[in-house]
Amino acid sequence: MAAAASTLDTALTTSEGGKRPTSVTHTGLCLTVAVGVGASALAAPVMNLPIGIELACVLVLVIFPLASADLLIFKVYGRDSAGLQLPVGGSRRGDLRRVAVKCVGFYATLLVVAAMYFAFPIYRQDYYQPFFSLAALCVPPILAVAPLYIWLLDRRMACPRDGTWQAGRLFLGYWRGLDRTELASYALGWLIKAFFLPLMIGGLAATVRWLGRHPLDAALVDVFEATTWLITLALFVNLAFVSAGYIVTLRVLDSHIRSVNPLVLGWVVALICYEPFWSAISNAFLHYGDTISWREWIRGSPLLAIVWGGLIVAAQTVWVSSAVIFGLRFSNLTHRGIITGGPFRFTKHPSYIAKNISWWLISVPFISDLGPVAAFNSCLLLLGVNAIYLARARTEEAHLSADPTYVAYAMWMSEHGVFRGIGRILPWLAYRPPQHIARVGTHKVERSRPAPAE
Repeated sequence: MAAAASTLDTALTTSEGGKRPTSVTHTGLCLTVAVGVGASALAAPVMNLPIGIELACVLVLVIFPLASADLLIFKVYGRDSAGLQLPVGGSRRGDLRRVAVKCVGFYATLLVVAAMYFAFPIYRQDYYQPFFSLAALCVPPILAVAPLYIWLLDRRMACPRDGTWQAGRLFLGYWRGLDRTELASYALGWLIKAFFLPLMIGGLAATVRWLGRHPLDAALVDVFEATTWLITLALFVNLAFVSAGYIVTLRVLDSHIRSVNPLVLGWVVALICYEPFWSAISNAFLHYGDTISWREWIRGSPLLAIVWGGLIVAAQTVWVSSAVIFGLRFSNLTHRGIITGGPFRFTKHPSYIAKNISWWLISVPFISDLGPVAAFNSCLLLLGVNAIYLARARTEEAHLSADPTYVAYAMWMSEHGVFRGIGRILPWLAYRPPQHIARVGTHKVERSRPAPAE
């Protein structure tokens, strides 16, 4: 009870004192690396390397500078959240038997994931082949260094009996005394990685190939080609950082999975936004727009095309910078540290807001060659898509609100965010602190009322 009261007091003091909680990533460094990754796209037309090697080069451009800075400059392994504080009295030799169990857990988990890829027909599609080409390059060295990393980490972990150890005991048949909560979190974390990483790598490979076929000078033909090229560049940078985030889940970088979203609704609304689920859902229920896009709508107005294309590029820039600012910590459905810098300085959900705005700008559902009724219907369907992302935002807030840092950030955003007035007009959109925190301490009961939205 005392700890919960302290957590609430910290959150309220931070938010009411006008201080935004510190982000787990460095905004300037992430944006600088993003510029470098974006510049590398200019080399795509001349690289002409096997796709696995090209992908590895792109990922190194993201991972190496960010990981080096985290280790050598920011020393993130010393944060409390990393859980690597040495025990009193100095270093610990480590338990070789426990390390061996962890190695079994790690290797067996990879075998299970590989079996899934082998069993499911979807992974035999051409889209996923770049992922397996990249895996063929990267998995052997990972397998080789894993025991050393596990041993070094185990010596310094405050709680060494982690999910990997629980998995090792499970695969070895020692089922009595398993921490089912820890094991479930470990399994769900790997499920998330196994599902999303091939998707992101496949998309990254597609953007690399597209940029290879469309050099920069081809984008200077007109505003429409330039906009398409810049949108693809934004997608390339986004997927490079997102893919790196799914790969580098390391405690030594404080980029490990701290928790997995426990809400079934959170999983549903997240997964339906990705293939293969999105095609089925969108084609059957949410297929908005028709043959008219922004290109056809304003092709005869060069000035409007420049303005409209600029708005699309601006929305895409906000979207990609929202992923970039995660550094090596991006992942759906997980908590890997609270981000409060970059676009998150202005709103809690810059990625979703920018993405949904760009869809309205690109598809122009309010314009239809089938008449106003069809246009109205398209607008309703796109609003349905927007509602899915609103549900994603709310379920993510519910998950992250278990962390007092996020509560402090959300409360601060309720007072300082660019959309703070919306909660006063629409109270159901207002951020609500977790009830188990809000009820602690009779002197703080009034805080259980919703805080204004951003």
